[in-house]
Order: sequence, then structure tokens, then C-alpha cells
Amino acid sequence: MSYLYGVKESIITVKGLSKQYQTANASSANTMPSPALSSGSSITSDLSKTDASATCGVEGPAVKSPAAEAMEVSAGRVQDVDGVSATLTTDTLTQVVTLRSSGVDDVSFELKKGDVVAIIGESGSGKSTLLKCIYGLLEVDAGEVLFKGNRVLGPHEQLIPGHKEMKMVTQDFSLNIYAKVYDNIASMLSNTDIRSKHEKTMEIMAHLRIDHLKDKKITQLSGGEQQRVAIAKALVSDTSVLLLDEPFSQVDALLKNQLRADIKRIAAATGVTVVMVSHDPADGLFLADDLLIVKNGKLIQQGKPSDIYQHPDHIYTARILGNANVLTAEHGKMLGLDVKTDSAVFYPEWVTLNDNVDGIGFEVKDVYFKGFYEELLLESDGVFIRAIQMNIGQHKKNDQVQVNIDRFLNL
Repeated sequence: MSYLYGVKESIITVKGLSKQYQTANASSANTMPSPALSSGSSITSDLSKTDASATCGVEGPAVKSPAAEAMEVSAGRVQDVDGVSATLTTDTLTQVVTLRSSGVDDVSFELKKGDVVAIIGESGSGKSTLLKCIYGLLEVDAGEVLFKGNRVLGPHEQLIPGHKEMKMVTQDFSLNIYAKVYDNIASMLSNTDIRSKHEKTMEIMAHLRIDHLKDKKITQLSGGEQQRVAIAKALVSDTSVLLLDEPFSQVDALLKNQLRADIKRIAAATGVTVVMVSHDPADGLFLADDLLIVKNGKLIQQGKPSDIYQHPDHIYTARILGNANVLTAEHGKMLGLDVKTDSAVFYPEWVTLNDNVDGIGFEVKDVYFKGFYEELLLESDGVFIRAIQMNIGQHKKNDQVQVNIDRFLNL
């Protein structure tokens, strides 16, 4: 692993990166059909003009403007919704225009060589778009991605999109389903040295614990086994950066923990830089040396997982990482908290339950069994919070408990 004056050197630098998608979808219900509103009418045509770049896959939740929530249109009336105009000739028509927007917006960060990096965010936050921009699969609107100081070329600047020193494992795995496991992996290596090719293939298969599957066809494997083959195929050819798009989405809980540990072990042994995106915060907390939190295409926090968990800068971060309790300032002060901002935020494990009278009285509204602990839903004067109970069965539904909040954040 390379170091510069005792510090890991940067391998990827992202500067002011922006890539936006926007599409408009229209649905209508009319009681009196008109020839002017036939299939392929100007309504569909006009709506499609809102963004000619929206031919790529769009991720993200639908966003409706108030004007487009629902509009009643009568004959000959012209409606203008977020710049989309249509003249309709039906007697009665309900037109709903839904705008979908996602991507990344002015994102900048550096990634260190040999680190495992996790990009965490809810669905539609721009994680996969960011990963594809890093790899060079998407043409960016602004900014640039540098790999070892050199700009990563976009898909229109080279014959085969994607950087040659990076490999990306997508959710569909991109495997030859008619070939054997061994052949899928070995196909990434040259035939100039057959012995070395065989040794490298068997070595990476052993690392990922799939050497016993070498003679099986891909169609005979489970989803988790196919995932391991896809990762082995990506790593076998001296890859510098491994990009993983939701790598554990098709893996059961037991295999997920094994695969997480394998990826971390391989990264440490080979020095490969791993960049993964996930909506599951456990992936980042378990694996990452560096954690990036993304919301609505913006990078809102970056740092060590433990630092971000203990000191989140935003309510969104606390909620996505630890399902935090979020109280208004008024409710926080009702619980005796010295709230100086709009919200008081604290994790369930920061709540202490007492059997004595010292504390704030709460009623247990519900108990959720979580395995080695229970999560309690507590209520006091209309204020609801969640707490962790390690001693299973100690407090039951409708019990009265005393609560102390050991720590909270002003956010």
C-alpha cells in the first residue's frame, strides 16, 4: 500500500460533480374522449421535452409540485405546470403531472488508496448515479472525477465506457449464465500465461470461498453465490478500485456478514480500494474506513463511521444510521432537555430506564423483540420516544417506567 509521508495517498478525487435527471410523467382520466387527445398526442410530446437527457435510468422518489398535484382542465383551457404547457380539447379531464428528479449536485470529496468507502443514503438519493460517474459510465453536467490525478473520461470520450483500472459489480452481476464459475472468472485474464491464469483464478476463488463451486454453471448457483462470483471476476485482473452497487441486496443475513468480512479482508490483503453504495447503514458501519452520507444528490457528511454516528451534523444522518429519536424543541424541554435549536436528537441507547422515582415518568406503549434486546416505545404527555431494554422482559406493555436521557444533540 502506498503512503505519502505516513498518510494514505488519494486515489480518487471528485470535484464539484453534478449530474441531474428529470422526467415528467402524465396520467389522465377523461369522460369524453377527443381525437385531439389520441395516442401520441402533443401532451406526451410536450411533457417529454422537459428533459432530453432523461433517457438514462432514473432513480428517486416522485416529486409533485403543488400546481401539478391535480388539475381540472376544461375544453380549450391552457395549463402551465412547471414550464409544461398543454392545450386540451376534452370536455372533462383530470391531468396529473409527476416530475421525477434525482442525481448528484456539486459533490466534492477525496478517497484514499486502500480504504473501504461506503456511500449511504435512502433510495433515490443519487448513490448509484455517483458511482457510475466515478467509473465513467455517465457524462457529467459539471465538475470532474480524477483517478491518480488524471481525469476519468466519460462514455462519449472512449470506445468502451468505464475506467480500465476500475471494475464495477452491478446488481444484475453481468455473468455468463451458460458458463461455469471458473470460466466466468478466468475469462478476465489473458491466455499468454495459462499457469498464472489458473493460479490467480483459484486464488481469488479461495479468498471468496467459492473454489468448491468452480465446475458449477451460474444457473445452478444461489443469488449470494452469484454475487461472490461477480466480485471474484472483478478482482481477478489486478483491479485498483472495486465499485459495488448494493452488493448485499440479494444475500441473506448470515451470508451478508460473511461477505462483508471477506470484502474487508481482501481489501486489507490486496490494497484494493473498495467503493460501495448501500441504503443499509449497517454496511457502512460494519465495513467502512470512510463513510459518505448522501441526501437528495448532496454530500452532507463524510468521515469515520464512529465519528459520524456519535456526532451527526444532520437529523437525516442520525435517523438513517441509528433510527434516532427526534423531538421538537417544545417536546424536548418538556423532558427537561436544554434544547437550544429546533430539534433534540438522541439514539434509543442513550435512554436509561430506571425502576426508582428519579427520572421522568413514561408509560410503555409497546415492546418489540429484537433478539438479544428489546426496543420499547414510550409515551409521556403525548411525547413518544424509543429506548433499548437489554434485560428482556423487565418492562412490559402498560408498565410505568422512569427515564433519563443521558445525552442528546441540538440539531
